[in-house]
Amino acid sequence: INDHRTIKIVNINNDFDSHQLKIHLWAGDIILENVHLKTNALNDFNIPFEIITGYIEKLRIHIPWKHLYKHPTKIVLDGFYLLVTSKIDVNYDVERKEKEEYESKMKQIKKVEEFRRERELFENNKQSPHHKDTFF
Repeated sequence: INDHRTIKIVNINNDFDSHQLKIHLWAGDIILENVHLKTNALNDFNIPFEIITGYIEKLRIHIPWKHLYKHPTKIVLDGFYLLVTSKIDVNYDVERKEKEEYESKMKQIKKVEEFRRERELFENNKQSPHHKDTFF
């Protein structure tokens, strides 16, 4: 567990100290305290702003291991501070955005067509007098 959690924390924090992380695995608690965020933590998302400084006082994740299907997993964030500024050199790819929108619309159209086809098949089978409840 130690290696995996350290790798994930290092992705958002420059100066990770293991004392900032408390894990009570069987109680279902993961607590992260006093974390400074990396200034490049959001660079992969191609958003028009960048982090100047960021800080989390306390992040608590509670996973109810004994009652996973009865109780919710809770994430509590206390004291989240983020100072951002707009990027001057935003690389906005018009063609990429149009392609993503087109693909999204085509997926929606495909879902509607599949639903319509399934509904027609259901209606045809329901009205068909030759429909039998046997295997042969």
